[in-house]
Amino acid sequence: MPVCAEESGVQALNRLMHLLYNCDVWIPREMALECVRCGNHFHSSYRFLAARSREKGQMKFPLIPKIHPLEEILFLMEHQAKISPWVLNPMVESCSLDEDFVGHAAYITRHVSPRLMSLRTFNRYLTQIMLAWRS
Repeated sequence: MPVCAEESGVQALNRLMHLLYNCDVWIPREMALECVRCGNHFHSSYRFLAARSREKGQMKFPLIPKIHPLEEILFLMEHQAKISPWVLNPMVESCSLDEDFVGHAAYITRHVSPRLMSLRTFNRYLTQIMLAWRS
């Protein structure tokens, strides 16, 4: 069991993302409510740590993550769970990229002539897409 807000908040966020990425399009009510609990726990931990940091005069939280959109997603999931046994997985509207794929695109762009960079980048990107879809 986590002993501090940092650990429990990170674990809650990790659990939330694990659940969302491993669920189908429709999430059973109980699992959706667990997602909401995890998200709310992360949010509480984040607020606690940010407030504690500010009280000490430390600027450890200068960048604000997308907390408001997360709250909206959790609110919608909780609302859907109240009226239906199934909740739409918010990941169906997500635009997540595989970081390995992004790394491949970056690698490809670094190995072309500067004069033809745009054209070669697109050509190699399309080639990589074709190879990814084939496998």
